[in-house]
Amino acid sequence: MIQEPGSARASRRRERSRERPEVQSVFSRSGRTRARVSLAMTAAVAAACGAGWLALSWLGMREPFGDAAGEALGVVFGVLIVVSVVGAIRAFRSADSGEDSERPS
Repeated sequence: MIQEPGSARASRRRERSRERPEVQSVFSRSGRTRARVSLAMTAAVAAACGAGWLALSWLGMREPFGDAAGEALGVVFGVLIVVSVVGAIRAFRSADSGEDSERPS
C-alpha cells in the first residue's frame, strides 16, 4: 500500500506528540501545589503588612523599636486571623453548594 506524503507526516507528528509530556498551565496545578503557592502568598502578604507597619510605626511615628515590633507582630497575627476567617467562610459556602473544595473558585 502506498501512503501519501502528507499522511506520513501527520502520523509522525501524532507519534511525536504522544512522546512529549503534557505541559500544565498555572491554572491546572494539582491541589497540593496550589496549597503551597497559597500558603507562600499568604505568608508573603502577612510579612509585607508587618514590615510596612513596622516601618510606619518606627520610622514614621518615631515609636521605640520594641513597641513598633510588637505592633507589627500584632498586625501579622491580625492579618492571619482575617485570612483564616475568610477561608473558613469560603470553604463553608463551597461545601453547601456541592463544589469541590480543591478547585479554585
